[in-house]
Formats: sequence, C-alpha cells, structure tokens
Amino acid sequence: MKDGIYEQLVNNELKNKLNDSEYFYKTNTILNSPENAKNLITDYLKEVTRKAMDCIQENNVDIEDTERVLKEIEICNEILNILREKLNFDEYKCLDLSKDAEVL
Repeated sequence: MKDGIYEQLVNNELKNKLNDSEYFYKTNTILNSPENAKNLITDYLKEVTRKAMDCIQENNVDIEDTERVLKEIEICNEILNILREKLNFDEYKCLDLSKDAEVL
C-alpha cells in the first residue's frame, strides 16, 4: 500500500487541501456501508471533541483547573442534550455528567 491517508472522513478543511494539491486522491462514499460509517463518524466525533477540549484548556489558562473541567462537563452535557433533541430519546438524560466531577 502506498503512503497516504486512508479511512479518513473528508471534512471541509481536508477537501480544500485536497483540491489545492497536485496529489492524486480517490474517495468513496460511506453511504453503502452503514456499520463502517457509524464507526468512522464516531471516531471523527471523538477526535473533534478531544481537540475542542484541548482548545478549552489552551484558551482558558488564566482560570483554575476545576473551572476548566466544569466547563468541559458543561459542554459534554450540551452535546448530550443535542443528541436527546435530535433523537427524541429522553432516557439520555441519565447520561449527563454530574457537576460533582466524580469518577469511579
């Protein structure tokens, strides 16, 4: 297999870079493989969420660590709220993180 990027979802940033490059690339659709699509999208969301949490830490260096963690918990719960609204699943309410920031 040749060097390159494989199995990566194409977001707008990557699409622009590909369009501006002289390299050959080939894309496929994930529409024909729902199980693979679910895994790729889940991995992508994990990566983007991790970058967002890094950004929170980098942009809030003047606040205490506990405040940053509480901000991260708040954002996580907002994401869960969007999922609840979009999927119409009230049972996701029990998945909200506690502001006590506890872990077993």
